[in-house]
Amino acid sequence: MSIAFIAGKPEAFSGGFSKFLLNFCLLSNSYNGAWWYLQTYVILVFLAPLLIKLIKKYNSISMLVISGIIYLVSYVERIKHVLDLGDNTVVVMLVNSGVLVGTSQLAFVVGIIFAKEGIYSKLYNKFHNIRFKNIFCLFGIFMLVVMHAFYESMIIAPFTASAFICLFNLMNKSVFVQKLLTFLGNHSTNMWLTHMFFYMSIFPELTFVPWYPILIFLCLVLLCLLSSFVINAICYPIIKIL
Repeated sequence: MSIAFIAGKPEAFSGGFSKFLLNFCLLSNSYNGAWWYLQTYVILVFLAPLLIKLIKKYNSISMLVISGIIYLVSYVERIKHVLDLGDNTVVVMLVNSGVLVGTSQLAFVVGIIFAKEGIYSKLYNKFHNIRFKNIFCLFGIFMLVVMHAFYESMIIAPFTASAFICLFNLMNKSVFVQKLLTFLGNHSTNMWLTHMFFYMSIFPELTFVPWYPILIFLCLVLLCLLSSFVINAICYPIIKIL
């Protein structure tokens, strides 16, 4: 917020103290649209011990079916708004939070099941030594893109994402690529949480200076990466103390 005021963009955080409190408590994402998932992220972290315990205890397929039903119902409500919630702000916020958790928990559950059943290890052992593995994996990723182009609904996102992750991880990658991905991965959360400030609310003029889309994208990545170093320089000493 202080950067926005220094940059002469106080309107990026308009709405007064009440709006600040709502954003600070993750009850609103009016400051940054990409923060819609932050509240969901925190809720899933709190639910993680319970979800892990349930999935460890019960049959994985049964848990996947239950999670899938929750996902489907939440998705329909998120897109179609079946429930008539009226003008009750608190109820609307609670239902919206529940719907977002419902549409996000499936991927979370799939990850826990993968860990429990050792699914990726089984895939790796089965396909690691086949010939032309990288070519087959690239073709699989290409087909996922083509399929999603024909069927654009967001409802298949957890499934295409899971398939993409498996195919990408199965590919042989050079040491340089692995180090690059690890480096970017360590900064990815900070980059996700800051990118909309650069291209939309505070520094759009700076972000779009290069004019060409690929250069704009690279400029955005660079700005987010630099901001991540600053964020980490503030956060790491605090985390170390805690």
